[in-house]
Order: sequence, then C-alpha cells, then structure tokens
Amino acid sequence: MRSQTFISLVLLLGLFGLFPAGIFAQERSTEEEEEAAVRERVVREPRDVINVTPVISINQERSSKLSLHKEFNGDTKETEGQFSIEKGVKRIKIDVEGMVEYGVIKITLMLPSGKVYTDLSIDDSADMSWSTAFSVDESNPDYFGTWKYQVKATEAEGEYFLAITTY
Repeated sequence: MRSQTFISLVLLLGLFGLFPAGIFAQERSTEEEEEAAVRERVVREPRDVINVTPVISINQERSSKLSLHKEFNGDTKETEGQFSIEKGVKRIKIDVEGMVEYGVIKITLMLPSGKVYTDLSIDDSADMSWSTAFSVDESNPDYFGTWKYQVKATEAEGEYFLAITTY
C-alpha cells in the first residue's frame, strides 16, 4: 500500500511539472541541438550574388524597403547601387548588421548631394548591428532624391545585411 501511494505521488508530481525539467528533457535537448546545427548549416551556406529585394506596400501610408544581403568567402569585391527617397516620405529607417571571421566589409551610404551620411566597417573585432530612424520633411531637401551605397569587401569571410525602409 505504501509503495502504491509513493508511485502515485511520483506520477502526480511528474504530471504537474514539479520535477526538474532536466530529468525528462534529455531527449528533447538532443533534438534541439540537431535542429540548431541544421539551421546553422543553412544560414552559413555561401551565396554568390547580392540579394536585392525591393518591397512596396501601400496601406494607409506609403512605405518601401530595400534589403541587401551578401556572404563573402575570402573575397575582395566592391559593389555600388542606389535607391530613391521620394518627396512625401515622412520617416527613414536604416539597419546594418554583419559579422566577419577575417578581413573587412565596409559599407558607405551617401546622401543625394554626394556627402557621406555614414561609413561603417565590419571586422573580426565584433559582430556589428547599427540602426537609425529619423523623421524627414520637405523643408529639409537633403534627404530626398537618389542615395548611393557602396560595399567593399577586402579578403573578407563573413556577411552583411543592409535594409533601408521608408514610411
């Protein structure tokens, strides 16, 4: 009778989660580790081209987004491009992220006037994440027009992400 009561108590405690999770979670942990390893391999597969994805959606306000992503495998490459900020845009958001095992990836954004807005370098000292968002209006025309971006990779093994969103 006493052993049946003990077994019933153990079962009830197990059902209500009063035992430490590690006792029952050993198999799930191994599965999670395998899934994480698969995700890491998928994320780390090299890509040969710059992914440019312009997206325009119209809700109550107009917005657009330009996204760039590139992985480098010891490459030295340089690319340039441009994007337009049209009059009527109220906010601009710029995000840059990247990581480098070795080498350097340099990202430069230039205003329509040709003046450098920002000049960022990604190297092996740390993973980098930079973001800015600001309001614009037509009384300050510096932000409207065609912006340019430059990406220079010097013997870089790593990747970067650049996203420009307007609202």
